[in-house]
Amino acid sequence: MLRYIISVILLLVGVGLECLALVDLLHLIAVANAVAWQPFWLHLLAALLATAAGARLVPQRYRQGSDAGMIYLFSMALFIPLLGVLIITLSLLPGLWTTREPLPKIWEERRIPDLAMRTLNIHTDTMFMRDGLMSSLLNIKDPDYRQEVISSCQYLNRRQAVPILRAAMADPAEEVRLQAFAMISKYEKQLEEQVNDLEKKVEHNRADDRAQEMLARLYWEYNYLDLARSTLTDFFMHKAMSHLEQALALVPNSGRWLMLTRISTSLGEFEKAQQAIVEAGKLGLDQDHLAPYQAELSFRRGNYRDIPSDLDSLSEQARNNPTLAPVVAYWT
Repeated sequence: MLRYIISVILLLVGVGLECLALVDLLHLIAVANAVAWQPFWLHLLAALLATAAGARLVPQRYRQGSDAGMIYLFSMALFIPLLGVLIITLSLLPGLWTTREPLPKIWEERRIPDLAMRTLNIHTDTMFMRDGLMSSLLNIKDPDYRQEVISSCQYLNRRQAVPILRAAMADPAEEVRLQAFAMISKYEKQLEEQVNDLEKKVEHNRADDRAQEMLARLYWEYNYLDLARSTLTDFFMHKAMSHLEQALALVPNSGRWLMLTRISTSLGEFEKAQQAIVEAGKLGLDQDHLAPYQAELSFRRGNYRDIPSDLDSLSEQARNNPTLAPVVAYWT
């Protein structure tokens, strides 16, 4: 409080000295004595007092870089006789104390948002979420964030999630590898429980073609997701073929024939795969679905010259499919 009282006194003295210098100057002009220096010294002293008082009365937030500010106050008081000190006293200092708070910034820096830990209103089966999680896993350095990537995989289906988890099992962070291994083990357990439930259902009713087909798809998924050990791969594939053939014997349809094509091709039974493609075509499946499998079968057989003609039957829309377009471009 004493500091403010002293500053006010200095300002009042400065104003008084300015007034005295003005009176003295007017007197000197009246007597035509232009060489007297007394008004100048009074004005200089008033400017110094006003600057010293201003330095003490300026708000705290304006005291950083105070050298330039003090030079500004002194220049105003010195080069604007009388009015400079009055401006500092009556306008500048009150204005600094009553200034408004700064407006909020229009742009604010934000950190990278966390990955979703709850179900989102998006189609989680799209390649955008899958590729986005894979990119985050491979490029983000923070291991905690990579763990969040693994946790977010629970909102993908198994076919989308397992490739990401396989990549995570080579992660440099042990906690990431362990979390990925735990999730893959959970998927294996879920798959095993589903297979056991359906096996019991099929034992009670072998005429249930839907259960037979679903069981075939689950055995196929062991191979598709690379969950089976190498010694069991052929066993699961033959189990899938057996159940699928029973479903086809009950109710044949193009989807089941096409799946038989995939299984037979994987097992190297190319004649059976070719016959399945023919049967699927007889039931009305279009070339956009059949041609890729026919081309794959030609490739597996080593008939590379047949691949361009196999792909020629694709429609323009199928040719522009992001997955097929590079294959078509290479072989045609």
